[in-house]
This record gives sequence, structure tokens and C-alpha cells, in this order.
Amino acid sequence: GVERLPNDYAYDDAKANDFVLAKTIFGESADLKPKIPKIPRGFARRLAKAKSKNKNRMMKRSFAAEIGSREAFAKWLTDPENPLFTTVIVNRMWAKLMGTALVPTIDDMRENSQSVNPQLSTYLDQLMRQLKYDIKAFQKIILLTKTYQRQATAESSSQEGRYRFPGPVARRMSAEQLWDSMLTLVVADIDNTITSPLSVRAKAIYDTYDSMVGKSGKEIMNQLRGEEGMVMTPQQRRKKRQQALREKIRPLRRRLIRARRSGDKEAEAEIVAEFKKLGINPEQVSAQRRYGRELLRASELPSPTPPGHFLREFGQSDRDQAEGANKAASVPQVLNLVNGFVEENLLAKKQGMMLTALRNTKNTDQKIRVLFLFILNRQPTGRELVQWRKDVAKHGQSAYDDLIWTLINCHEFRQVS
Repeated sequence: GVERLPNDYAYDDAKANDFVLAKTIFGESADLKPKIPKIPRGFARRLAKAKSKNKNRMMKRSFAAEIGSREAFAKWLTDPENPLFTTVIVNRMWAKLMGTALVPTIDDMRENSQSVNPQLSTYLDQLMRQLKYDIKAFQKIILLTKTYQRQATAESSSQEGRYRFPGPVARRMSAEQLWDSMLTLVVADIDNTITSPLSVRAKAIYDTYDSMVGKSGKEIMNQLRGEEGMVMTPQQRRKKRQQALREKIRPLRRRLIRARRSGDKEAEAEIVAEFKKLGINPEQVSAQRRYGRELLRASELPSPTPPGHFLREFGQSDRDQAEGANKAASVPQVLNLVNGFVEENLLAKKQGMMLTALRNTKNTDQKIRVLFLFILNRQPTGRELVQWRKDVAKHGQSAYDDLIWTLINCHEFRQVS
């Protein structure tokens, strides 16, 4: 509850090295009673004589006793009576589902921020409190409203006319949504590219939690130290579990390859059963090798991805600030779709899900329909079917590549509502 100003503080509202007491900037006061601590005798003299390195270290000392300031702040922040806590959640959920926010400054909410529909905001705030902040229940209610189920509108027209929100706004997919949509066209079962299935990782986390329930702090620390005698971070423990899993997988994979090459069905069945005991689909290993580590769901890739990656080019957040993602169009995005992902993955990887379905379809009209369904999730119109039927008759198989390229690069593919 106490913070000390730096020795180079140069504003008029306080002096350098002064103590500042914590207080709330709006709403009810937090349940906290901080006191200015007493500085030990002779500290100022020792500070004046200290070298710059030691002086900085000495200045970080607050001399204040712990009074539970973090807990008090968390309680104040999440209190239903906090004038902004509920409003911020409601505003973000409405923006996520409807495509436009009730309070436009979604990442800069203030006490004087104005809603475009105050009555709706008040009603939704009350609803969220009644639901005791059950986000899934809140989403379900919004999804079942007539407003959400109306036809999607263009963003420019959503603020006009009789209704402020005539329906959800048709907007561009996020970088992550677009990436995952592209992967489903290439990878037959995208979940099989995960090195360690989520269920396996989640089970290990829940098992660890269950084993700690009811134990004292000392017992938990001893458990975390484990055999190594040192406390590991969650990332280190997860890495250790994944390494142990990989060590079990390698010999099984080699045995499975040998069994399949020799045609030993009995041995193959036994090895597959061993894989399943580990919670792993044996086909995921070959899928991982076939597609490479780059063709994984956005949630399985590092965040943010390195500069130049598809996700970064299409607006993935650099995580330097809240709401850092963007959906602005750019020249690199066009070049990536024209000459990048489509050429390198959709058309080049013949074992991809979409191209496999295309090869297994004989009739020209059905082939065209397959591509429309895969990419746009709809049947072609009569006019589109006639046009592409003519192109196939004129250019042969290359017309299907042109159709894939065209559908991927159209605005309809990149929209979500």
C-alpha cells in the first residue's frame, strides 16, 4: 500500500523520495489502510554516501509492512459494485459477438466513457450480475436474441437507420481465425498435428492440483521441489513432462514403422494400443512429420509469432499493449495470398484435405461444388457454376487451381459474422 517516489522525481505535486499511499482512483475506497513507514535513523546519511549502483538498490526499499495490498486491490477490482468492472466485461463480450462495441473505446474505458446505447448497457450490466458473471450463460443469451440472429450488416450501415444494432457486423476474420481456416484446407485432421494432446497436458495439471489440495505451504513446496531438490516453474514442469512423453513415443514409433513394413498386423495392433494408453493417436506422429511444426493451430504456435510469419502479416498482436491486434489490409497480405500460402501449401501439398476430396470427385460440377463448400461453405450460384464450367472446359485441370486461388482471395472468404 506504499510506494516511494524515485530520487529524480521532478513534478510539482510531490518531492523526490516521498512516500505515496495507495488509494482508489474512482468508486468505493479499497479495504486498505496504509501508513507512511518510519525511515531508520541514519538512512538518509548512508544514502547520500552510497554509490549510484547501491543507491538505486537502497531506494527500492519501502520500509513498509505487508498489509495485503494485492488482495485488497483484486477484491476492489472485481467487486460487482465497481462502476467499471461489469461494464468492461459486457462491452468486450458485446463487441466480440456483435462486431462493434457499446462503448467505442474498448481498451480505454473511463468513468466518463459514454455508451452509444445507455439503456442497453445498463440492462446488460444487470444481466451479467444476475448471472454471477457466468460468461457462457451470457453469451448464450446474446446468441439467442433476434438482434444477433438477423442478417449481418456492413459496418458503415450498422450505425444508421432506426436500429443502432440492426444485426451483427460482417467483419474481417482475425489473423488467428484466417490462419486456422487455411489450415483446415490443407491438414486432414489438424488436431493430430499437436505433439502432446491437450487432454494429456490438462490431465497432468489437474492431477497436480488434486495432489496439493489440503496440504500446507511447506508440503506443497517440498512437492514442487521433487527429486531435483529445486522448485520448477510451470513451464519447466510442462517441458519435463513433454520430454518424458517424447522419450516414450520414439521407440513406439520405430516399432510401429517396422510392424507396418513387415505386415505384422498383430504387432501393429499391440503398439497402437500402447499409444492409446498414453492418450495419443498414433497417426499424429506421422502427421507431425508430414506437415512440419509450422502447420499448427494458432493457439499451438508461439505468441507472438516471429516477424514475417503469416499471423504477424495479417495483424496478430505483438502483445506490447492491450488490443494490439489489427485487421487493416496491406500489400504483404495480398502478396502472401497470391504467391505465398496458396502456392506453397494449398496447391503444392497434394495430400491436403481439399485436394484429396477434389481428386476423389469425378463430375466437373461436383468438383466445383466441392471447392465452394470447402472454401466458402456454400454452394455456387447458378451463374458461378456456369462460368467455372466453361473455364474447366477451356483450360482443363488448371482451372481448378484458378478457382481455389480466386475463392481464397475474395472478400467473402475473409469475412466473419
